[in-house]
Amino acid sequence: MKRLVQITQCIIYAIAVFTFTNVYAQEDAPLGNIAIGINFGYNDFTDTPGSDDEKDGVCAALNIYKKITNELPLYLGFEYASASSGALFGSTNIDLIGYGVNLKYVKELSPKFIVDFGAGAFYSEADYDVSNLFGPDIHESDWIYGGQIFGDFFWKFSRFVLGVQGQYQITEELKDLGFDFTNYRVSGHFGVLFF
Repeated sequence: MKRLVQITQCIIYAIAVFTFTNVYAQEDAPLGNIAIGINFGYNDFTDTPGSDDEKDGVCAALNIYKKITNELPLYLGFEYASASSGALFGSTNIDLIGYGVNLKYVKELSPKFIVDFGAGAFYSEADYDVSNLFGPDIHESDWIYGGQIFGDFFWKFSRFVLGVQGQYQITEELKDLGFDFTNYRVSGHFGVLFF
């Protein structure tokens, strides 16, 4: 239920921001005036304890971007993202779920190919669970801040884009555990453009 409330809040916030901004057609908007997309891929928590199998996992994100200047192809975006890891028979599970705000610069390489680079900040719920056969289980959860850098490569066709994204996130430490949830992600992207 808590995740449904978070998703609803994110959608309402994004709709409010984009409803009260002027949307107009513009030829120098490589990703349109508004771009909505989903990502799905691989993530690796680099600084958390556990085996490599327990720190590798999947990630997914819903993002929406709006072109914010007429002079430069800069886009302001909001995202709701989730990253989880844990081996099928492992004892460690890691989850990082939350909201992000990003700013990215978009460059059109040709009418069909686009690259962008950006950075942002996020606020996420971090969960760390360890099941011990011969000792006490560990469960820690808290909201943490972080920052991220990323780059995308897109193939644009009509009002759609397909592409890949590389992302690196740095987080603060979870208070009681003494380690952070820093991770990198590689994901596929599908998006819809609105001009």
